Amino acid sequence: MQSELNLVLQVQKMDQRIAELEKEIAQLPLEVAKIEKALESHKRRLDADKAALAANLRDRKKLEGDIQVHAAKISKLKDQLMQAKNNEQYHVFQKEIAFAETETRKCEDGIIELMTASEPLEVAVKLAEAALAEEQAEVTTNKNIALRRCAEDKEFL
Repeated sequence: MQSELNLVLQVQKMDQRIAELEKEIAQLPLEVAKIEKALESHKRRLDADKAALAANLRDRKKLEGDIQVHAAKISKLKDQLMQAKNNEQYHVFQKEIAFAETETRKCEDGIIELMTASEPLEVAVKLAEAALAEEQAEVTTNKNIALRRCAEDKEFL
């Protein structure tokens, strides 16, 4: 009777262990999905920072192009200024030149503001890339551990 009771206790322990392993096997894919979801969230944040940095650079290039347009306009107006036939034309050309110079300064100020805004973005992107690389390595390691545990648990069953 005692040996039968011991056998029943052993069977009960094995059933409990099997239940634990089955629960663990069911939880491991959820853990892997959770880890991958966090990684994907960080990737999206990095992509958003990169997009903001690219937009900043695009805006700076547009302003630089505007400066070139204004410089060409100023050059053309200065040539026309020399050929002005009366004071009225002369003053009109001077006002146009002053306006173009003001627009050039506005563009230059915009470039400076964009450059100032881009510095923290560049730092954030570099830090995020480094952190993402570390996290990807960690995720891969954790995923492999989880898959190995799952395989071991299935093998035990």
